[in-house]
Amino acid sequence: MLPAVTITLRFEGGGHPPVSFVADGVPRSIGRDAGCEIVLSDRSVSRRHAELRDRDGAWELCSRGQAGTLVGGQPVPLDAWVPLRHGSRVTIGPYRLRVDLADGGVVNGSTTGAVPAFVDGVGGRVATVPAHALESLAELRLSALTDVASRLALADDEDALERVLVDALVDAGDFRRAVVAERRVAGAESSWGVRAMAAAADEDEAKPISRTLLGGALDAGSMVRLEDDLRFSGAQSVMAAGTTAALAVPLGTTGRVLAVDTSDRGARRTSAAPFVNVVARLAALALESLTRRQLSAELAEARRAQARLLPGERGTRGCVRWTMSSRPGLQVSGDLFAVFARPDGGSVVFLGDVAGKGAPAGLVMAATVAYAEAAIAEGASLERVMERIGTHIARGGGSMEAGVGSFVTVFAFEVSPHGACSAVDAGHSFAVRMHGDRAELLVPEGGGPPLGAVGDFPYTSGAVLLAPGDRVVLFSDGISEQPNADGVMMGCGPVVSALQGSSGTDEDVARLLSLLERHAQGEPYFDDVTVASIAFEPA
Repeated sequence: MLPAVTITLRFEGGGHPPVSFVADGVPRSIGRDAGCEIVLSDRSVSRRHAELRDRDGAWELCSRGQAGTLVGGQPVPLDAWVPLRHGSRVTIGPYRLRVDLADGGVVNGSTTGAVPAFVDGVGGRVATVPAHALESLAELRLSALTDVASRLALADDEDALERVLVDALVDAGDFRRAVVAERRVAGAESSWGVRAMAAAADEDEAKPISRTLLGGALDAGSMVRLEDDLRFSGAQSVMAAGTTAALAVPLGTTGRVLAVDTSDRGARRTSAAPFVNVVARLAALALESLTRRQLSAELAEARRAQARLLPGERGTRGCVRWTMSSRPGLQVSGDLFAVFARPDGGSVVFLGDVAGKGAPAGLVMAATVAYAEAAIAEGASLERVMERIGTHIARGGGSMEAGVGSFVTVFAFEVSPHGACSAVDAGHSFAVRMHGDRAELLVPEGGGPPLGAVGDFPYTSGAVLLAPGDRVVLFSDGISEQPNADGVMMGCGPVVSALQGSSGTDEDVARLLSLLERHAQGEPYFDDVTVASIAFEPA
């Protein structure tokens, strides 16, 4: 049985404070209902979407909502409990949460399951390693360094890279144990957790690790050394457990520290500091490179999918003219925008967002647009189009297989050449009607849940009358949910205010992009951002 740990869920991108629970055997609910322990107010989230529980000292998650939950990018089967580990990513609707486990969490790569404790290193002094010692390149064993570098280069994710790092250091023969630790902060409390660990065959993996050493490395921003001090030989400390010398160095700016035990290595201690310092630099560069590669690949895949399907920044189709802009965010998503012409000269407009991130979201986006185009070409009503797409996604059929468990929030409307307009809000709710230079939030009657959340749902539409020159401005939640530097989301009110007095489609889009830039205050965009202004212009 593992020791009980505290779990903290952190919302990536800000906007929500972290939430922590102590392991006490009580299930915790997540959902849109106000009675849930974690309330997620987005309409794409089920009223009771998921549950957390601790079992035998470990945390598990169960998906209860029809809209689906992802852990590590993989769908969680309905009503099935799946384990959570430190660093796991949980996706619920537009929310992405990272799991942090306090001291005593699962160790990545521990062969015995032993978990070291973190203690205050009062049994020695922490001293900064002089720069001249770190530059003693003549002391480095180049063959070992080359081996470490080549093994780091082959790692394809953070867990694998950290595992390779500690294994390579212990395999080099200079260190009794190597650990990658991470400081976790929850409110005013902080703790340490082990991300990866390796030890010599005759070494006790569960020996304690000095918080003083680890914290000293982060505070100094450079390598520090724990040295034996006979004045403290009688104290209960890491030295009492057999650690008489150790090094720690931060891994770049990740908040992680590499620590190695150099006890009982005699003359080799002289070369340990420069060797570990160079290895840590290589690992930090590899982590940064891995992050950039993963982000660049996801952005490129999503942008290629969107670019092929978006109708262009400006255009005319049927009885509408549009101006549109779409920009990638920090988290790759699946925004979609499409305009279709009816045979009678009318138009159908879609703007929405696919739940999930990366290539799967792009695939679901592509299939949604293709399926909508085919159904509209067959003459299906807007309500019927929405129902058919939603059912297809819910069943994971055909080309949607890559996105099983996904759903799509959409605001759609069709307008006839005479100005009769009907709109369906499928869990999106981000639309503004422009009459001249006056703006008002557009909230049609009817609608329904996000497409794919419920199969065979009978969507209904609400009537809207458009006069020649009237515009409908649609935008994704990348605008309304963008947090500023203080973590405060923008909401819809500023959007309506910013559009007051705008005179055309180009100005509508420019105003909202300018508003977003001012609100973000230099912060990266949390999500994809899509803005479209559609003007009714009968022939």
